[in-house]
Amino acid sequence: MKLRSKRKINPLALFYLKISLVISLVILAVYFGIYLRNNRLLLDSLRQQAASYYDLIIRVRRWNAGYGGVYVEKKVGMTANIYLQEVGVEAEKETVDGSILLLKNPAMMTREISKILSDASKIEFRITSLQLLNKENAPDDFEERALKKLADGEKEFWELERRDSGPVFRYMAPLLFEQSCDKCHYNFDYNLGDIRGGISVSIPF
Repeated sequence: MKLRSKRKINPLALFYLKISLVISLVILAVYFGIYLRNNRLLLDSLRQQAASYYDLIIRVRRWNAGYGGVYVEKKVGMTANIYLQEVGVEAEKETVDGSILLLKNPAMMTREISKILSDASKIEFRITSLQLLNKENAPDDFEERALKKLADGEKEFWELERRDSGPVFRYMAPLLFEQSCDKCHYNFDYNLGDIRGGISVSIPF
């Protein structure tokens, strides 16, 4: 009985196979490196965008607070802020011609601007805290983690959040207690410069 001889591997073919494998691995490594770099750049761009929104909100809030809130004409469907009334702030006034004005404090103004922006671009921001004046501002899971990080000394906190609608970039930076805040938050025993909460920004990724 004749034994079948083993097929010899062509050394040149083996050499080319190894070279092809090395080249493929190098190409994969290059593309993976490009992917990681682009991902970092994109996340950093989103962080800068969120930080810009945060800075803008802070400045607009200071403008509002500098006037002690801003009165607007009461329209159909508008109601006075009950939380302002509870802390002794006059939330509704009648003018000499009989018109009714409602006070828009920084928190209400921030909420309304956020709704306008969300309707236009799905970008959202909100004010929240671990010590609440308005229970509707209670933090969600991300915001609670972020607030604790800020309390521990972090300057900002962010992460990607998976939602049914797709990933969302979540960002938060601190909201500091200023003299104008004392009008509504006097009962929380804050000192000037204390972190009294945070402003979170959500951007579709």
